[in-house]
Amino acid sequence: MSLLIRDARAEDKPAVIELTRTIWEGEDYLPYVFDDWLETTSGEFFVLELDGRLAGLGRALVSEEGDAWLEGGRIHPELQGQGLASVMFAYQMHKVRRLGCRAARFTTASDNLPVQHLATATGFQKITDSSLCEADPGGDFNAVVLGKMERDAAWDMIQASDWWKATDGLKCAGWVWEVITPARFDAWLQAGDVWGWLENGQLAGVMIASRIQVHKEVVCGLATGSASAMTALAGALRARATGEYKHVEAIIPVELSATREAFEAAGYRRLYEDLEQSLFHRVMKT
Repeated sequence: MSLLIRDARAEDKPAVIELTRTIWEGEDYLPYVFDDWLETTSGEFFVLELDGRLAGLGRALVSEEGDAWLEGGRIHPELQGQGLASVMFAYQMHKVRRLGCRAARFTTASDNLPVQHLATATGFQKITDSSLCEADPGGDFNAVVLGKMERDAAWDMIQASDWWKATDGLKCAGWVWEVITPARFDAWLQAGDVWGWLENGQLAGVMIASRIQVHKEVVCGLATGSASAMTALAGALRARATGEYKHVEAIIPVELSATREAFEAAGYRRLYEDLEQSLFHRVMKT
């Protein structure tokens, strides 16, 4: 048996499409991001070959803050159960260490027990499990798009939120989570993705929205505030998706039952009753 791990190349795309053909019922996103990943220089995109056949792939993306996001980990369905996932994961972590990253994170499905066991065996800790919820686009956008004048009040509310505590200060962008830094927050504010809800003239709730072009969806990146404010902001998220986007999602940490109930009041429903998204984190030794 011959194993080779190397950088991904453009000519790998047909094999990647074939590898992912049955994953997530044929809805795997990797074929759609393959070209972009090849062009990204802030990290490592690699494939694993077994006896000359493309058997797996993965990526370690490095942020400006020096954190690594591990994603795209796939083993060909016909080759699973042979220890290849452990080999690939070890290589990812080797790259993370060589790149000098201070932390590494990734998500996986809650029923993917082999990956979860591998994570805990290699020093990762679970931050949270999150429920995947969706709603139909529609309605009127009645939220306030926040600007520089409201920046400090919104930032203080976010840092004091239960969402911040449950996720260790992360914003959701689907199956990717991003560290909420002041610089990133200001960029989201400037892009019009930070919304507020007023009650009695006061800021009663804040949402950061994530727009994911590859899936044509908008996702709740963070929501905090009173129950009525979060329900109103959840409705605004549905309205924001009208026209340009096809899907609306909220991936809500299981600890935040009040948040989930607020979104349910706005017409959101759980995608799966017995499946959640698990978020893992590891601080790297310096």
